[in-house]
Amino acid sequence: TRWLDHQSLAVLYAFGKCVEVFYNNRYFRSLWRYLLNRREEPFQFFQALLRCCERHQFFDQAPTQQLMTSILHELASERDDQELFLELLRYDWLCCGHRFLPQCLETTPLSAIRAQLRKRLPQNLSGLFTYRNRNEFFKRGIFLHCSGAALKEIGMGTDGRAGTLCFFPEQAAGVIKHCRVVLMDKREDK
Repeated sequence: TRWLDHQSLAVLYAFGKCVEVFYNNRYFRSLWRYLLNRREEPFQFFQALLRCCERHQFFDQAPTQQLMTSILHELASERDDQELFLELLRYDWLCCGHRFLPQCLETTPLSAIRAQLRKRLPQNLSGLFTYRNRNEFFKRGIFLHCSGAALKEIGMGTDGRAGTLCFFPEQAAGVIKHCRVVLMDKREDK
């Protein structure tokens, strides 16, 4: 156009594509809610994200959730809220129905979390399991430790205490079709 040269249009097009692919999907709902609640400047955030995308030649590849997550993981390393940012990425990943975290998001092994919960939780937990199906519950569930800040951001805690979430294979009601998630227990550590 007479107002924008080809280079400027190409930059705007890539920026728009970055926003479209990363924001307009079901993958990172809690992360976007957190950034909006924090009143982070969206343009600056997506500019930084676009730079990461360009380093990874993102637009030449299929925009899979794993690729987008790895790019957001890299972006997290440049942030002052890195730990909370990564916790929300883990939560969003597991909400989408995955049974394991990608390598870039790995944290406490699932087997260790299961072992801790088996020791701490009672034989019967109303609405979740009885002593008869307790073992099946621990086999089927996917567990994630979260800080109090992360639980607050996802709407499962307000008292600042850390806790463990369980992701079930069945989907929750609603349009987005994420996994059903239950807060299992809370701990005093933050």
